[in-house]
Amino acid sequence: GAFTAAVTRAVGEADGLSVRFTTDGDDVHQETGAVAPSGPELHDLRTADDPHRTALAWMEEERSTPVDIERGPLYRHALLRTGDQRWLWYHRCHHILLDAYGYARLAERVAELYSHACAGTQPPAPSFGTLRDAVEED
Repeated sequence: GAFTAAVTRAVGEADGLSVRFTTDGDDVHQETGAVAPSGPELHDLRTADDPHRTALAWMEEERSTPVDIERGPLYRHALLRTGDQRWLWYHRCHHILLDAYGYARLAERVAELYSHACAGTQPPAPSFGTLRDAVEED
């Protein structure tokens, strides 16, 4: 649907999410463009005794699972359906890829893309900078 498309597009626009990390002794290497953007997983929890509580438990379990920085995945999205008209969007991302500001920017972009899709209008170009821009600024 429109929300899945918005998430997938926003993730694709945020090139910092396409990074893979490898280690060589004490050295950490970053490879950009190594991970293809992925859309959210879909989980229909409507048949659970308490769909909302089941969704919260799923998110907590997922959030508490350690992330292997070399094997990944370093981010994960899911849409959890808890009612006929109720969905929860879960987004987990390793801090090495996004900080709190980055999370907020990504969520804003998803909302912008989704709103434009629902209205049938063209969204503006993304305002994310690229990794190359960030390195050159630094």
